[in-house]
Amino acid sequence: MTTYLVTGGTGFLGRHLLERLLRRPDATVHVLVREASTGRLAALAAGMPGGERISPLVGDLSLDGLGLTAARRKRLGRVDHVVHLAALYDLTADDEANHQTNVEGTRRIVELAAALRAGCLHHVSSVAVAGEFAGFTGLAWSDVTGTRELEVGWRLAHRFWGRGLATEAAAAALAHGLTVTPRVISFTALTNERSWRLMERIGMRREREFDHPRADLGHLRRHVLYSS
Repeated sequence: MTTYLVTGGTGFLGRHLLERLLRRPDATVHVLVREASTGRLAALAAGMPGGERISPLVGDLSLDGLGLTAARRKRLGRVDHVVHLAALYDLTADDEANHQTNVEGTRRIVELAAALRAGCLHHVSSVAVAGEFAGFTGLAWSDVTGTRELEVGWRLAHRFWGRGLATEAAAAALAHGLTVTPRVISFTALTNERSWRLMERIGMRREREFDHPRADLGHLRRHVLYSS
């Protein structure tokens, strides 16, 4: 079973995400909603195949701790993915309202993900807010080695190479990953020397080479595995 915690699930993007998640037969989805929106979520779930696997988590981005009681947090149990979609998109809103929802609300979600020891936090933000998109770095559970392990990975637009951005971000992600599990892995195509050199710079050690089970592109099939 894979457990998801989604914010903004009743919004435009959220509705489509819930539909896609429910296509995964092992998915259980908790949706953070205000008390006043539980009926809306119930109606949405009722119209989706597998909607019985959606459950409301009553809380509020504007409240410390998201307004969640200890009992509600405990009922969540293990959370594999936190997907943060909720935001204030009203361009006429004042600075304080924007700050409370989009800045403080995101901070509270990050704190909750850390407290739950969630496997991965996915944050969807407006490009207008985020600025020029350089790339991403993050943690995700992977079974590429044959067992479920936490992987640190990154992708960076070519124009941002050589600035130390990926190294800094990957080191921070690795440090956080090690608070979740004592072993974090990373892997790349054997020919991708830039990536495996980065793994070495952040203190990971080379373990072995292997054929990636889902890469059938000749020279890209052979991979190298690093671990913390």
